[in-house]
Amino acid sequence: MSRHAFAILLSLAVIGCNKPANDSSAAPAQGGAKTGGVTELKSEDIQPGTGVAAANGDSVFVLYRGTLMNGTEFDGNMDSSFKPVEGRDPFSVVIGAGSVIKGWDEGLVGTKEGMVRRLTIPYSKAYGDAGSGEKIPPKADLKFDIKILKVMKQGAVPQITAKTTAPGQGMAISENSKVVLKYTGTYLNGKVFDKRDTIPLTPVKSLVNGFSDALIGLKKGGKRTITFPPGTVQFIGVQGNQFMTIEVEVLDVK
Repeated sequence: MSRHAFAILLSLAVIGCNKPANDSSAAPAQGGAKTGGVTELKSEDIQPGTGVAAANGDSVFVLYRGTLMNGTEFDGNMDSSFKPVEGRDPFSVVIGAGSVIKGWDEGLVGTKEGMVRRLTIPYSKAYGDAGSGEKIPPKADLKFDIKILKVMKQGAVPQITAKTTAPGQGMAISENSKVVLKYTGTYLNGKVFDKRDTIPLTPVKSLVNGFSDALIGLKKGGKRTITFPPGTVQFIGVQGNQFMTIEVEVLDVK
């Protein structure tokens, strides 16, 4: 862990909460299969999901794997067993916004958290007559397996949440306390984006609003899981729109 990790934690900055989560720069490399045999978009839910169904305008955070019709993989942040690919971040898209191929915009409607949906996409709803790059031939039909990690409804105001997993003992943290902490920060796919085994004695007031508020009431030995949706905070070094979770433990309170 870099010696600058503590600076990352202290450099959380509150940003606007009303922008939809979308990162078109991270859009899947788009591909297809030879050629023209698929006449309509087909979807198959091969793993069920739970909760509210995604609709046009909603943001979904996903893992995906794209192949040609002959099974050749051309892109993905998920392997064939639906596990995250090391080094690849979750991908976010606003359904119906036109930032991805039409087969995705149409095929993601109705998905739920935890679901794996398999889309078979005709080239007319993928990359058309021309294809894309070296991996996607002209008039290429595509297959995608897409795993839904999170659905964020259109217009929902993102809220930081905190869940206590151990209350600890002794003096409770107040806004005037100083604390010694340890933490691990992860994305929805479990990728660790930051970790620190000891943060030196630090005034709670010096921590950013949201994180500092979530520590109030914890005691020495206490633990909390704090979730930061996109649009609530920004970590230095974190790119794109990501749900971030920090598992924090209080080592001391002064």
